[in-house]
Formats: sequence, structure tokens, C-alpha cells
Amino acid sequence: MIKLRKWALLLLAMLCVSSHLAFHPSASNVAAAYPLNEDDGGLILQDEFNDLTMLYSHSDIVVRDETDPGASYVEDDSSFVSDNGSNPQMIYQANDIRSLIVVAYVDPSLALPSIDFQISEDQINYTAVNPTLVNEGVRDGSWNRLVFELQGIQNANYMKISWTAGSSPVYISKLRLAYTGGASFMDTGFETTLDAELSTAGGWEVKYAKTDALADPDFTVTVEDEGGVPGHFLKVTGTAASKGAVLLGQRLTLPSFFTGPADLIATADYQLFNSLTEHSNVLRLVILPESEWDSLSSTAGGASMYTATELSNHTWHDGSINPDPITEWELGTSEGVDFASALGSYASSDVVIALYVELNSPLGIDEAYIDNFELNEGELSNTRPHFIHVKSIRDTIFGYRWAQDVVNNYKSRYDGWLTRDIELIPDSNYIWENRFTDPINNVALIFEYKSYQDIIAMGYDYDTYYQVAEFKTPGIDPNDPSDDLIISLANETATEDQMKAITKGWYSKWIQYHTDAAMYLSYLYVLTGENAYAEKAGEIVKEFADKYPQYALHDVVTPIRPIASRVFYSVLSEGAYFVTPMVYAVDNLYNSGVFDTAYKKAIREDMLYPSADVMKRSFSTNNFQVIQDTALGLIGYLYDDPDLITEAKEGYTPTAQAGEAMGMFNELLDYGVGEDGFWFEGTPSYHGFVLKEYIFLADAAQRFGSNVGENLYTGNNKLKSMFDAMLNLPYPDLTMQANNDSPYKPNLITPIYLWMMETADREYQAASSQYRSFLNQAYTTVERSDADLFSLLTGYRQIPYSAEPFILHDANMSAVGTVLTRNHYNGQTYMSTMDYGMFTGSHDHYDKLNITTYGNDRVWLDDLGISPYGTDSAENYYRMSAAHNTVVVPDANQAGISGSFLTLGHTNSMHYSAAAADGIFADVQQYRRALISVDDWMLDVFKLRTYDEVTFDWFARVPDSTMELSLATIPQTGSLGTANGYQYTDLLGQGTTTGNWSADFTDDTDMNKSYRITMLNDRQMDVFEARSYGTANKQNIKIPVLAARQTVEGDGEFVAIHEYSPGATNGIAQMLNTPDGVRVTKDDGEEVIIQYDISHATEEASFMLLRRNANQDMVNLEISNDNRLMIDYKLYAHSDEILRGLSIAYDTGIINIENEVNDSTPYRMTTLTFYAGDEVFSSVNVDGVVYPFTREGEYITIVAPLKAAPTLSNQAYKVNASEDTYAREQEPNRVFGEYSTMGVRNTGANGGDMVSYVKFDLNNYSGNHVSESTFRFYAYDNAAPYNPVELSIYGIVDNSWDEKSLTWMNAPNIASDGSGKTIITGEGSTAYYIDTISLEDANYAWHEVDVTDFVQAHGLDNKFVSFMIAADHNTNDWIFIPSKESGSRPPQLTIKESLDIVAEDTTYVRGGAYSASPQVGATEMQIMDAPDAADDRISYLQFDLGEYTSAELGKGVLRFQASSTSPNTNIPISVYGIMDDSWTEAGLTWSNSSNHESGDTTITDIPDAAVPIATVLASGTNRNYEIDVSKFLQDRLSGQTASFILVDETDGNVLLTVDGRLGNKPPTLSMYRPVVQQIDHSAFIWGGTYANSNLEYSTHLVVKNASGTGADRKSYLKIDLESIKTGRVNEAVLRLYGKNTTSSEEIPITVYGIIDNDWTSTAITFNNAPNHHPTTGDVTGVGISAFKLDTIPVGPTAAVYEWDISDFIYASMRSGGAASLVVVMEDNSTTSYMDFNSSNGIIKPSFLLSY
Repeated sequence: MIKLRKWALLLLAMLCVSSHLAFHPSASNVAAAYPLNEDDGGLILQDEFNDLTMLYSHSDIVVRDETDPGASYVEDDSSFVSDNGSNPQMIYQANDIRSLIVVAYVDPSLALPSIDFQISEDQINYTAVNPTLVNEGVRDGSWNRLVFELQGIQNANYMKISWTAGSSPVYISKLRLAYTGGASFMDTGFETTLDAELSTAGGWEVKYAKTDALADPDFTVTVEDEGGVPGHFLKVTGTAASKGAVLLGQRLTLPSFFTGPADLIATADYQLFNSLTEHSNVLRLVILPESEWDSLSSTAGGASMYTATELSNHTWHDGSINPDPITEWELGTSEGVDFASALGSYASSDVVIALYVELNSPLGIDEAYIDNFELNEGELSNTRPHFIHVKSIRDTIFGYRWAQDVVNNYKSRYDGWLTRDIELIPDSNYIWENRFTDPINNVALIFEYKSYQDIIAMGYDYDTYYQVAEFKTPGIDPNDPSDDLIISLANETATEDQMKAITKGWYSKWIQYHTDAAMYLSYLYVLTGENAYAEKAGEIVKEFADKYPQYALHDVVTPIRPIASRVFYSVLSEGAYFVTPMVYAVDNLYNSGVFDTAYKKAIREDMLYPSADVMKRSFSTNNFQVIQDTALGLIGYLYDDPDLITEAKEGYTPTAQAGEAMGMFNELLDYGVGEDGFWFEGTPSYHGFVLKEYIFLADAAQRFGSNVGENLYTGNNKLKSMFDAMLNLPYPDLTMQANNDSPYKPNLITPIYLWMMETADREYQAASSQYRSFLNQAYTTVERSDADLFSLLTGYRQIPYSAEPFILHDANMSAVGTVLTRNHYNGQTYMSTMDYGMFTGSHDHYDKLNITTYGNDRVWLDDLGISPYGTDSAENYYRMSAAHNTVVVPDANQAGISGSFLTLGHTNSMHYSAAAADGIFADVQQYRRALISVDDWMLDVFKLRTYDEVTFDWFARVPDSTMELSLATIPQTGSLGTANGYQYTDLLGQGTTTGNWSADFTDDTDMNKSYRITMLNDRQMDVFEARSYGTANKQNIKIPVLAARQTVEGDGEFVAIHEYSPGATNGIAQMLNTPDGVRVTKDDGEEVIIQYDISHATEEASFMLLRRNANQDMVNLEISNDNRLMIDYKLYAHSDEILRGLSIAYDTGIINIENEVNDSTPYRMTTLTFYAGDEVFSSVNVDGVVYPFTREGEYITIVAPLKAAPTLSNQAYKVNASEDTYAREQEPNRVFGEYSTMGVRNTGANGGDMVSYVKFDLNNYSGNHVSESTFRFYAYDNAAPYNPVELSIYGIVDNSWDEKSLTWMNAPNIASDGSGKTIITGEGSTAYYIDTISLEDANYAWHEVDVTDFVQAHGLDNKFVSFMIAADHNTNDWIFIPSKESGSRPPQLTIKESLDIVAEDTTYVRGGAYSASPQVGATEMQIMDAPDAADDRISYLQFDLGEYTSAELGKGVLRFQASSTSPNTNIPISVYGIMDDSWTEAGLTWSNSSNHESGDTTITDIPDAAVPIATVLASGTNRNYEIDVSKFLQDRLSGQTASFILVDETDGNVLLTVDGRLGNKPPTLSMYRPVVQQIDHSAFIWGGTYANSNLEYSTHLVVKNASGTGADRKSYLKIDLESIKTGRVNEAVLRLYGKNTTSSEEIPITVYGIIDNDWTSTAITFNNAPNHHPTTGDVTGVGISAFKLDTIPVGPTAAVYEWDISDFIYASMRSGGAASLVVVMEDNSTTSYMDFNSSNGIIKPSFLLSY
């Protein structure tokens, strides 16, 4: 028997008496219905106190009944006991008491009386025991209800309960005591019994006997592996000549006393049959003295006549009386037989209890099967039901109020069935799911039951009932009965065809109503023991067993599909609504007596196994397959069929469909469950639907007979993640977004979801406490009395207490494609969700970048869900883009493609998320959204970029509210549009504005709740007030729709602020959208400035926040995913790395800096400079630790461990096709651009060819170079069998084609050779062959082609790149390639900017005794600084830079993966670049390696031979680290080799391992080229005579500062930033070639950045130059419009001089398309004349940007 959890005892806790729970059991002490305590007793003594006869003894107590005044205190219990004297006590006697439940009531206004529990083995010596105690509180005037539980009692035959009578009365309502009877054994399915052991003493023993002198008991007795009840069973097989008896027995010592007949009950499952049609075999239960048993033979050959003296016996089957074969398992029991009286005189004697099997049929071969031979196991029996623990559940119902309520709820729901006639319709073709809908209002009809007999009595049959059927609809408002309607032919509310379909839909509900009833009635039988439930449930099951064989496979289409089934029309419904409830019902009823052997056989052979065949007809990769597998598995577990169980878990071969089905616990989990744990079909409803099935199967496996169970939860992280996913989704009120095909609105506190979370906590609470925290919060909102029945069957008796609050955090649900932010502010949680993908087809909506919002205890912007399948609104509105809170092109729908996640994170003040769906509308290049939540408001930015002029609508829907606009509108009528959902949007009014405007929404039920959306606008915008369908559960109650329309050509955006508490104290007073960010001013003068950048495709989105008080003092400065913060060209923060969620808070005299703890970026020692103003600060704390700082003017600089990374990530840019289509020779003028597949074909004959075209838009690519590019597409040939077709890929130069007009006649680069063969034209000039792929081994697969050379040559400069796909071989196969319209498999192009170089050599050196020995570091390197030099280790890496061909380096990033043996400790890894490249991996040792001390890891020769680069703090295992090594690499390019060392110099004494070049993640150098741009606009200005002269023509840029202005000269340059795609600046420098031509002095030359870009190089003069005073020659506007950037000395040597202009370039890129510079000499010098080359010179001015 498998080991199950043991129940621990809990000491009685102090109870605070109140009307609420006063004691919360800890996790280990909460009795659960699942699993079962193996030390429990199965015999039950249950005392309801109708009298005192069940007590062994008692004193000072009295029985009271419902007439007693105190009955109301015990919830009107019909009988209970209380004290009737000063020393009340009760003693129960039972042999070997194991557990106890007592229910008592005490006055909540009084102190808790002392109730004592004691046990005794001999009734002389008593020992106190301490039960757990749960106070269920008061209800409806009752007293506090106390539940006492004791588990795992040992050495107890007597139980004493006593209390002190007095001022605190005790009413004891009932008691349930479990015991073993003092003698018990469990068969355990013979799981540990071997055949050979059956003939030896001890354990199971087999004896043989003759039944007459000539009989030959030649029987074979074996233990079979499978097919029992469940698992192993004992099989007795004879031959045609065999005759005699086989006895199977267990030795035991009878107890010293019996308390009654119930103290000795034996049971067993058995089958008896003969190979012929009849048998005369006998099965008896016998009890023999041990001596008689020993006299029997252990071998068939030694058997003698059976003459044993039996102490008692009981016949279970006598074949001479009933010769019918018992071919299905039957339960034999001695219940009702008084063995105790018969054995009373044999107390304490050694006996054998045995099954006597007599096989004596005259002909044929006899067989007997025995399983689960048990004594006194009672409610703990291993026999059926398999899927629940009867004893534990009945304990729960007995003890706990909520459990009794659940049972009563289900009884009230299903008791009506007890008087119903049961007959099913004979033809399942009249069953059709999803058709029971109202044709007028598009809502689900209300199901009302009518029996088939009633229909027949009306004179109609199943196929004519539609003529008189009347079905009720809830009308427009489901909560308003006054608008309910009757749908029928008679009142002409439906046509005849509609009524036929609706009636078939009613039959579907009707059938499901029957299967549900069978299941729940069967459970009520098990829970209550009332036979009426078993009889009615059995009647339903038998009716299905009778009808199922005549139900033919049917479908709603002809011919039927592989998914067709027999009851319903799809395997999903068949599995979920027929097979599953039938299996549970059969399991529960199997031993109830309602099925005879014939019906058991019919259920198995004619119903459930044929239904398993239906389940195996087809396969799917969706929820269908989960249902099918679950159904197979449940049938397998019901009948112990290992083949079905294996097929359910691992997959099967379908019978009506080619391919292989996935199993539940291998491929389906891997395929169907994403990284976030979410089921791939994209809705909470489908996720929950699937998860429920996983629980069904996993619980069935775990409970499977208890003795052979398998835990499918343990170690299954994928399954665990499905539970986790549910807890990432909810709003604070625990409802969930109704995204995609979810009904409105999924709610985590509905009973079924709560049961799932109980299951999660039951299985995974050791790994996660969040389930328990959730359950504790949820059950403060709902009553456990309303729980689902499965919570009672497999959940907790009492939810374990958790003091840990359930807190919702930000989450990116990548599989469902939703990003969620939660901002906790002033006791409220403000939440947003944003959808970005995936798009997987049938259950997805066209809802990319749809958002919802939550605040002040309600959802505002909402997702409406889906109305019933089959309705017009479901197909034509709720799935459409126009039904969502997103941006839509009027009358259009988004393309069916996935969006992409950009970022999610938070700093102290802001929570942000961003996502994109670029290209989702035609001509829309960029389509992105960011949400930034701050305090109690949210900034909402929707960025757009178009090729041509495109009109957009920005939508917002707020159900259950009224809307009021701030701008005047003109009343309108009609619809907002004509297609794709627009036609259902009723237009009410329209206004137009070029300024800010707002819309206020007021809650319909609470006028104090309101929500405001303010659009920050500076373009012409039309604003529409409209109404449309409401939430899908009440779709006909129209809700406000807000739409804002603007036309965009190029760049555009919608910028809105959402206020959750408009008009509140210290609300928002002013909002401005400026080039430097959105500025929000509060009523108290506080200002918040937010900057954002979501426009750069290959970089993460960045967000910055600056908060100042009314005095303009700094309050907060926060940066995420950037290295600078600048406002109005003023620098507020700068770092040498990208900062990941950094928050700076300014307090009096102290600055607190915090890293975002949830960000996974490793810490590194980072330099940070930030603005401090003129306030004095004495301390700078980083994550609570004080760090030294330096101060220069208004700025503070620290070097501290920050979560930061190099400025470039190594992610490849991936883009879906912007256009794709194909040309078809057979239809030369037809356009195929909107089809979901493209075609490729080469027939070799006229008219049959097809060629596909794919174009990619590279305008969003922000890289400067292409080092690698891959063209990826999916292809399949559906010919059977398919041919090994080869496809050739060509790059074509012509990008002018578009998918809306390309045809065979105008398609580029194809022609006919005259023989019927299509040829590629312009090959080598306008079409370039790239590669050929074959479908031979990769049909229905992705194919990748390296297109690097073509994209390098023709991509970046042209901004587009196009490819052709043509077939090479002459075959007639039509090759299909999914297009971008397919949604899930669009053609893709990836571009990687960096050149990634893997380390050429990796090794490490080790000191001490290892000093002269090379270490093996190719796979793993090591780092350590230890007290003992022998343990010191330093790692060395070397890279060959030969592949990098540029002389300039923009960025070099060293990447490596490391693990720490002390993962929770930060160990510094210092990275050095070393000049010595002569070492080799094979020869390097500690002794011959340079750059470190001989006896320590301290690095030497700094900086000449070893250059310090960076220090990262290593922790954890397999973490990735990135180091900016650009400056060191720049100097190593010429030598084409770079070497590095990784070292700990801090005596950390922790071993670190680093993956070597052959490791899982080898060290890599990612090298990026910089932007190097020639400056084409430059000129110098000259005072005096030339003050009005333009000198642009000159080849010189002159700088001079002489006395007076006559000789003054300054140079102006303008850098064009339009072509620069990045928003990042790591370093930007101005380069000028020149020298001091008139002096040997080095003179400081300063560069200013100026805001004014309106000047031109051809018109600028001394007198009109911006930021220049023509009289004084000074630079003007310094600090306002002119900013000093850098000053360097320029001497007499001609050279390229560089000025750092990084900050100004960063600000200029955000503000405009150019950056203007002024080069000046600020010191007077009469002798120095600076002469640089101008844009007309030989070495032109240039600008270099690394990012």
C-alpha cells in the first residue's frame, strides 16, 4: 500500500470565542478529504444522540430534542446532549479507536468551557489527548459551532469526553468515531504478493482441498499484474478435469472483545465463471481455527478432503442455485452477518479468515478472480468507488457545517430527479450543441426540463417536438423578467428551420442534464448512503447503456468528420459531457446493487468502451485532445485498462485520421502550455476548462485504488504553472478579463476555480504559498457553503490559515499575450491589462493592444467577452477590433497576426508596460502602445507610423456607466461605420477639436465613483459619442462607446491620461504633452514629468520619471531602460550603463537609491551621476547601504552595485511580412493578396504555375548594420503522398509591387520560356538566387534561409527587402505557404546587428600545488580567491577578431554564463583586458601566466598590461553576465586578437564556474558598428569686414577669438539625425580635422549645442548667426538655448580632434531631426588661429555615435 500523508495531532489552542473563526489549523493539521490517513479506522460508530444506548457508560448528561428551548442554539438539531449534573462525562467503547469527530455548541457570549478528551486501552488508565479545534462561529441565532477532530489515535479501546458543568453550558450535537475492531487486514490488491509466496506461511496463504474423494484440485493460483479492482488480483484457474476447493486466507488474532455485529465484516471483489455458459462454483467466507488451517495442504497434489471445522461461514455465491457466470466484478460482503456473536467465545484466539472457492463445474474450464479481500476496512476499502475517499468525505460532511450545506445544495438541485421518468430519445441526430439560442436577441435561451414521456404524451416525438416547443428567453435584460419572451412557432418568434435547430440545441442541453444528474445523484448516494439516489442514477446510466449502441456517429456536416461522435456531434462534448460523468457515476454505483452482472457488462462493452473508440477516432492540438485523453484515461482507471491509461497519458494512433494524438502528460503539456503556464487557446475559460480535465485525470491516477496510484502532480512544473497562471490574471476583486472567447466575466471566486486552487495548494503548497494566501482572501468574499461538490470530494475540510496576504504583481502572460500592471497606492490597487497576442485562430479576437483598467473597486475600460457561439453578435461584433479598447482603421479589422511584447517593469512611482503589433493594418508601419501607471492615474500612449495617409479610431468602452464629454457635440444618427463591427455601433454625437478634451464616466450604481479620460491633443480630432452592444452576458443593454478619430501620415500618436479619482483632493490640475515628455501638475503644485520611448524596434522601451514639489525641489527621479534623463536639455541623470528600474528619492539631507528587486539583471559596479541641485546631502544610500560619493556643483556621482547592462542587447530584430501574395498563371489577372495561404507550383505546362512574393519593411529596424539575416517561412504539401518538392528563394530588387495589385501579368522577375515553363528573369541583376530548400524531410515545417548577403546589399538602404519563392521540379503538387493573414505562421525575417564571436580559447589557472599544471577550461572555467593559494583560480578568455572588418567599433559586449557554489552571496567578478595574447589554452599555467601576483589573485601591471574594465556581482546559478568592453576592444582591432581575465580579488572564498568555449553557453563577444556620419552642413562666421558675408564655400572652418570682434571667427555645424533610428546614446563625438596653424600653443576649444536648427550653411553670417552676439561676439542663451558640451585643447599638430557631445545628441534626438553645434575659442588669443576642414574640405567633419 502506498504511503499517504499522516495526520499529526495539534495541541488544543487558546480559543477566542467570537462569531468568527477563532482558531485556524496549520497546514499539517487540516484534515483534507484527499488524501486519506492510512492509520484511520474504517468501521464507524456514529452517534446522533437520539438516545444514550451507544454509550458504554455516562454520567450527569441528558438527551434533549427539538422541543427543547436550546434547540435553536444547535441549529435545530433534533437531538443533542448536555450536562445534567456537576460532572458530565461520556465513555465510548470500540476496539482500536483511530479517529474521532465531535460537534458541540457553546455560548459565544461566555468563556469557553474546558472540554476534555481521554483515551484508555483498559478503561482503567486514561491519557489525555488534544484534538484540533475549529470554531465555525454562529449562524442564524445559533451558538458557536465547535468541531473537534482527533486523528491517528493509538492504543485506545475507550474514549472519554467530559467537561465541567457550570456557567458555560456545552451542547454536544453528534459524534463520529472510527475504529478497526481490533482485527483488520487489507488486500492491497496483492501488489506486493508474489505467486511463490502463496504457499508459505505469513501474509496471504493458499490451501487446496478435495470436495470428494475422486476430485482433483488441479488448480493454478497466480497473481495477475493488471485488470483487478484495480491492479493485481488473484486468479484461480482449473482444467476441464479440475474439481475441488482453493482457500485464500490470512492469519490473525481475534480481539479480546466485540461490541456488536459490526465489529467483524469481511469483503472481497470477485468473479466466478466457466468457459461454458453456466457454472456451479461456490464462493464462501469461512473462519477457521489456526490448527484446522494448518492441517490443509499447501499444494494441489497433497490435498485431502475438506473436513475442517469452521467457526463461522457465509456464502457469497452458490453456482448450483445461480449458474449464471459472474464475469464482471461483484462485491461480496458479510455485512449483516453476526460473526461477532458466533466468535464471542473465541476472543483473543488465533484464527484464519479465508475465502473458500469451490470449482466443480462438470464441463469446461473454471476460473475465479479475487481482489480486495479485506477485513474491517469499511469506509477505507480499496474497492470502488476508485476516485474518492469515502471515509474522509463522510467525516467532512459529518463534522463541518459548510460540507453539510454543500450536500444540501446538491440535494435540493437534484432531488427533483427522484420522481422523474427516465427515457432517452432514440436518435442522437437530433442532438446539436450550441444551437439553443434566441434568434431575436442573440442570447442563450433558458433551459427548462421536460421528460420524453411528456413529449410523447403531447402527441409528438423527438423529431416533431419543435412544432409545439416553447423556449424561454431572458430578453434584452437578463435581470428584468418583464422583457422575457417565449420562442416558438406558434407566436412566430422563430421560423421552422430556426425552431428545428433550437430544439436540437435543447436536446443537447437535455442530454447533458441527464448525464450530470447521473453523476451528481451517484455522488449523493455515496455521501448520504441513501439508496434512492443510487436507484435513480442507475436508472439513467442503464438507459444510456441501452440507447448508446443505437446512437450512430453523426455530424452537422456531410460527410461526417473524424471528430463526429455518437451522443453529441463532437468528441469534445462526448468526452466532457457524456464519458466523464458516466465514468464517475458507474464508479460510484458499481457496488451499490443497482447494476447486475448483465448491466455491468453492457455498460462496459456497449457504452464505455465504444465511447473510448469514439474518443480515438481523431486527434487535435487543442482542448478537444485534452477532453479525449481525459475520457480515455478515466475509462482506463475505471476498468484498470493499462492500454487506455497509457494512451491517455502518452498518446494514441487515431482510427479515422492520419497522424498521432498527443498524450495529456507529455506532448500536450509541452505544446499547449506556454512559458507563463497559460493554455495556448488564449482565454481564461478555455484554460480553466482544460485545467479541470488535467485535475480529473491526475486525481484519478492518484486515487486509483489507493494502492497502485500514481502522482502525476509531483515534479510536474508545467502542470503547476497552469495553476500559477490563474493567480497572475485577476483584478483585485478576483474577477478576470474576459479576453478572447471568454464569457463575461470569469471569476476566480466561483466554486470551480476555488476547487482548482484548493487542488493546487494540496499538491504544491510546499513550493508556493500563494494558493493558500489566495484561498484565505477568496473565502472572506464567498461562503464555503457555496463550494463546488469537487471541493468537498477532494479539497480541504478547513482552508489552512495563511497570514501572508495575497498580493497581485505585474505579470507578462506570454502565452495568452497579455501584460498586466498593478500599482498599489494609498490602499488601492490600480490595474491595467494590455493584449498583444498570440493569435492562434478560432478562439482569438482581433484585439491587439486592447486595454482594460481597474481602480476604486471596479473595472472601467472593459473586455466584453463573447456572446453564445452561433449568434450573429459573436461572429460579427465581439471578435472584431472595433469591439475592443484599441485603435482601429475605420470599417477595417486587424490582421490575424500576433503582436509582440516590448517591456514590463516598475520603479518606485511608476508601473509600465508596452507592446506592439506593427503591420497589423495595411499601410501601418508602427502600431505600439505603452501604459504608465503613477499614483492614481495612468498615462496611455498609442504610437503610430504610416506609409501613407491613414485614419484611425481610438476606442474606449466603459460598461455600467454614463458618459459626458467636455466638448460640444452635434447630435448624430446612424452607425459609426458599415463593416467589421462598426455597423453595430450607434452614433449619438460628434465634436471636433484641435486641443485637449476629456470624457467623464460615472458609475451607474454609485455616483461617487467616476473615471476620466483626457486626450492630450494638438491635431484635428473628431470625437464621437456612441453606444453599442454591452458585456456579452447582457449584450443587448447598450453601453457608452467613446471614439476619437485622427488622420496620420508619417508619425502620429494618441496620448491620454486616465484618472481613477477625478476631482479628488489634490487631483490633477494641468496636463501638457511636450517634446520633453508629458507634464502633469497636481493641485498642490507637485509636478510629474514622464518620458517614454517605444519607437525603436531593436531596443527595449524606456521610461523615465521626474517628480518635483511646488518649490521645484527634487522628490523622485526614476529611470528604466535608459542611461540618461534630460529635460529641457538639462541633464538630470547619466550612467555608463543602461539602468534597469532605478529609483532615486530625495529626502532631507539623504538620498535613497533603490534597484528594482524583481528585475533579473545582475548587479554590477556602475557609475551614476545625478542632479542634486543646491541642497546639501550628507548621505547616499543604495538599497539601504551607505556608499561614498563625490559632488561637483549641482551633481553627485557614485560608484555602486546597480542593476544595469550594456547599452545594447543581443536580441535579433524579428519582423513579419509587411506584404505577401502569389501570382497564378491560370488566373493571370487575379489578385491573391488577402488570402491566408500563398501558393507555389511548377507543373512544366502552360497555365499551372504559381510563384510567391514576400516583402519586409525595414523602416522600424534601428540597427546600423546587418551581420546576420534569416528568411523564415512555413510550407506544406498536402498531396498524399507528397513529393519531395524543392523551392528556390530569390531576392529581388523591385520593391514597388504590393499585395493589393500584384497579378501574374505584372509580377516582377517572372516570364515564360515559350515551352510552358516559368523562368526567373533578371537573374544576377534584379533577381539574385539565394538558396533551395526541400520538403522531402520537412513537410508541414518551418524552413530557414540565410539571406544575409542580400539584405546587406539591398535592404537597409532601400528600407524594404523582397523575396520570391518558386518551385524547381516539375510536379503537380500545390505547395502551401501560410501568409501574414494566417495569423499563426506568417513569413518572418530576422536581422541581427551584432557580429557574435565565440571565444577561441578558454582556460583557467590554479595556484599552489597546481601552479605548473594546465587546467582544462574548454568546457568549464573556474574563479576563486581563497585563503589557500592552491585554491586560487583565474579564468582566461581569448577571441579572434578577424571577422570584424570595420576600423571603428561602436560597441563591444562580452557575454558569459557563470554559476556560484554559494548562490545567495554576491561575489565580485572583475573583468580585465590584457595585452598579452601569446598564451594558449593548452599551455597556460599559474606559473607562466602574467598579470597576477605569484601567490594571490591580485592583478598586477595596471593599466599598462592589464586594463580594468568592469566588476559584476555574481550570484545564483547559470546566470548571464554582460560587460561593455568597447574601449579596450577599440585598441585591439588592429591586432585582431583580444584577451580577458575574470578574477575575484576580494578573498570571497567561493568557487565560481564559467561556461567555456565548449560549454552550454560559451563566452561571446558581440561587436556592433557605430554610426559614422559625414556632416554636410557647416560654415564659419567672421566679424568685421565679413560680418554679413556667408563663407560656406570655404574648405575651412576657422575658430579665433581676438581683441574686438573684427577678427573673431566661430564655426557652425548641423548634424542630420533623421536617418538615425536608435533612441540610445552611449557616446556621441564630433570629429574635426585641423590644428592651431599660427602658434605652438594648445588652446582650449569649446563646442556648444544650440537648439536653433533654422539656420542654413549657405546663409549664415556673423550678424545673423543664432546664439551669437554680433557686437560682443559672445555665445548667447547659455543654459537656456545654448549648452556648453565639451572643451579640449587643440595644438599645432594636424589631427582628428574629438569632442563629447553625447548628452546634447541624446536630447536632440528626442526633440527634433537635427543637432546644431557652435565651435568657439573662449580664451582671448591674438596668436592662435584654429583651422579645421569644413564639409567642402578633404577630411570632412564627422559625427560618430555608439549606442
